[in-house]
Amino acid sequence: MNVLELDQLGKQSFDFVIDKGTLDCILCGEKSFENVHKALTHISQVLKPGGVYMMISYGSPMFRLNHLQKKELGWTVELQTLEKPSLNVPSEVEEKSDVHYIYICRKEQPAAEEPPAEDKKQPES
Repeated sequence: MNVLELDQLGKQSFDFVIDKGTLDCILCGEKSFENVHKALTHISQVLKPGGVYMMISYGSPMFRLNHLQKKELGWTVELQTLEKPSLNVPSEVEEKSDVHYIYICRKEQPAAEEPPAEDKKQPES
């Protein structure tokens, strides 16, 4: 299924959506920011309240959080890192440790609605 066409699925259909490089690829294409916004909007719509969107990416927080932390998506974002495995091959060049970034977006539960004013119990006098 094309992530840009998730609107064809029912809203609040999934508890969990996992992405390993999909948004990274979209960001390399034409209309990248527009398509990323569209994809994230659809992902948010298909997630049930309390559902999780997990994105595993090479993209650093500097370049990913601005897309993920939009209020209209209705989720909170947690960031984890996972060190990439290495072969420990001796090298003349000192390399920095590379990591995978794991963005965990948890869809918020709807706020409990206040009962209508007429349903509220009046204090006794």
